[in-house]
Amino acid sequence: TGYNYLGLFSLLTGSSSISNLDIQATVTGSGRMGILAGINGGAVSNVTTSGSVNAISTASSGDGWNIGGLVGVNEGAGLMSNSSSSTTVTGIYQNIGGLVGVNSARIEQSFSSGKVIVNPSTTSFNIGGLVGENSGGIVNNSHSKGLVEINGPSNSVGGLIGNATKNNANTPSTITNSFSTTNISSTNNTRFAGAFVGNADSATISNTFAKGDIVAPNGNSSELLGGFVGNAYSNEVSITNAYSTGAIKTSSSTSITGNNIAGFAGGLQNGGSNNGSPTIVNSFWNTDSSSRTTGYLPYLTFTGTATPTGLTNNDMQSLATLNALNSSTQTWSRFTSLNNGFPVLTNNILFVRSDAGPSKYGSTSITYSLYSADGNKVGGIQTNGNPQWSILKNGNSIAINNLTANTTVGQYEMTYTTGLTTSNGYYSLVPGQSNTWTIDPAILNVTATQVTKVYNGSLSAPSTGAVGILASGDIVNSFGSQYFLDKNVGNGKTVRATGVTIKDGSGIDTTSNYDIRYIDNTSSSITPALLTATATQTTKMFDGNSSSGGFPIIGSIAGSNSGDYVGSYGHQTYFDSSIGNSNKTVIASGV
Repeated sequence: TGYNYLGLFSLLTGSSSISNLDIQATVTGSGRMGILAGINGGAVSNVTTSGSVNAISTASSGDGWNIGGLVGVNEGAGLMSNSSSSTTVTGIYQNIGGLVGVNSARIEQSFSSGKVIVNPSTTSFNIGGLVGENSGGIVNNSHSKGLVEINGPSNSVGGLIGNATKNNANTPSTITNSFSTTNISSTNNTRFAGAFVGNADSATISNTFAKGDIVAPNGNSSELLGGFVGNAYSNEVSITNAYSTGAIKTSSSTSITGNNIAGFAGGLQNGGSNNGSPTIVNSFWNTDSSSRTTGYLPYLTFTGTATPTGLTNNDMQSLATLNALNSSTQTWSRFTSLNNGFPVLTNNILFVRSDAGPSKYGSTSITYSLYSADGNKVGGIQTNGNPQWSILKNGNSIAINNLTANTTVGQYEMTYTTGLTTSNGYYSLVPGQSNTWTIDPAILNVTATQVTKVYNGSLSAPSTGAVGILASGDIVNSFGSQYFLDKNVGNGKTVRATGVTIKDGSGIDTTSNYDIRYIDNTSSSITPALLTATATQTTKMFDGNSSSGGFPIIGSIAGSNSGDYVGSYGHQTYFDSSIGNSNKTVIASGV
């Protein structure tokens, strides 16, 4: 109880440095509280918070002040970067924000996506989807995309920032390259409410947009409501290169009536150091989605000439509007897949491109990289989802949206279409330039098996080679055959496999997807074939030597079908040269 400093840390001083935390918690107290810290004056980066922050009773006017989903107060040298909060923040009195209650320091590249709920006992002040009050602080490259719900009277309510003012040193707020899609819902008297900033009395706002709706009661209880800013007060306010698209309506979705309700600025008012008027330059509101034909209304005294321009949906989606916003730098881009085709901030966009591969058939899994608008690869961004691709092969579109393990070999022109989000939710992802992914044939080893055969005059070798591992779903269509590299008898002979073909489960030949490498066996053998040479009967006169006439009868030649034939029938001889009758042995040789 009391005016507390509550969070994981009570106070982070200028020498503090906190990074790479993901905190889920519930914090309940009176004020100056956030899930990370009550007050931050140090460096906070890559911190994400979720859970709830809850203000308790309103026993004193200090209760329910300075409450944020990340920190209650960001002050002094405080720098918050690359951080976010999806916390539900419930406050009571004033300075209540989805990320920070009060910011008088710096917020860079951060966002809130939680719900801000305010239950005031009296009028609540300075409520924002990102920051409740920005007091001379800097907000750059940041956004909010949650909901602000107010259940009582309220003043200075903004989709991004409730109140943008100066600090004690008269330094105005600076808000650049930021946007809000936060919707605002109020059930009671609502004053100074804008889909981007509720009230601005000392602020420089540039390159910003708001697309949230404002829902409020009908009649005079709703006052100074604008599609971008509720009230801009004094010559210390300038709004440049901004637009809004949201509607201001009742809970039954009918157009609201009240005092000073307009498409861009509910009220513009003289004030400040010389009682001057705020300026609005190169800024627009959507007349279709807002159903408002008036861009701004003067409040009390206004002597300036503001120039927000009303545009239709088609106008908002046109190249002319984009070029107008990019009058000096390429801060804005437009994509048909984002924000209804209306301009978006380039620094909030990353481009998805497939890598070039290559991969092997059977193991293809597309990888991709993220690129900034200037073409540099951006690392360290985690993504969710499954990317979908537009794919060309040989210049022709093919009816698949991703390459899988069993996609056939070839070169594929890959263009990202949809399916991915960033884990931290900060960036929007859009198609980048196409890239060529190459799928090479998978290496398939077919190893010849050891063979021993009897010579038959051919190169044939029994059995087939051993086929290696195939891609999932593929099977061997034919194991082919084996052959000796030469047909002759010997040991340590080389056998080679050949003719292996592959098919998939549906019978389609997939052999071309493999680089088949035949590995020889060098330990095979060919043994001699049996060939009989039968001596024929002969008779001769004794001549003192063993020579015999005639030729042997040659049996079946194993290699005859391969061209083997009798080159020489050799000769026959008697076993001895002595005289004999019917009992002499004749021997054939030399075949």
